[in-house]
Amino acid sequence: MGIDMWKVKAKKSKKSQPESKNAYLLLLCKIYDVLAARTDSQFNKSVRAYLGFTKLNKAPVSLSRIQKKYEEIEEVKGINSEMNEVFVVVGPVVSDERLHRVRKMTIVGLRFTKTARMRIGNAGGQCLTFDQLALLRPTGENCVLLRGDITTRKSAKSFGIPGKREGVVPRCASKKSFKKTEGGSMKTKKKVKLFRRGEQ
Repeated sequence: MGIDMWKVKAKKSKKSQPESKNAYLLLLCKIYDVLAARTDSQFNKSVRAYLGFTKLNKAPVSLSRIQKKYEEIEEVKGINSEMNEVFVVVGPVVSDERLHRVRKMTIVGLRFTKTARMRIGNAGGQCLTFDQLALLRPTGENCVLLRGDITTRKSAKSFGIPGKREGVVPRCASKKSFKKTEGGSMKTKKKVKLFRRGEQ
């Protein structure tokens, strides 16, 4: 009599190592592998998982979104309380033209745009790297992990079945309009008439 091995057909776990050949990114993966193993912090495990994501899944986060989160925490704590939170983004941090005034914040990111770095510096904030974060807060205490939305891409708008209620943009190479009338265009009607005459 055989033994039922139900885990034989189970899917293997997804790969965690990044495809990138970037030496700095691979070094960060090793650092957070050690931190995740040595500490019981869920933050370090999450950061390590995010570092292994593809470039597409490391979506950018704007300064306006980080500041919105900052203001939410400030409202809960109280205006007079000290803010020692560090905002962590496993991806690029970009500027937002709609944001007029940037608050003093400490932000960690894989990459900062020139404008974002300049605006954070002018406000008295700090732009840190992940190796600096590992030395500063190895357990991830008072760290807020943020992730960008990958569905805001232009290509994501055409995912799904296009229809009246779905809100999916049809994939179309040409820029011109493809609207059709109920009975078809006049050109099509003439073609049908000529075809029917030919049959007779």
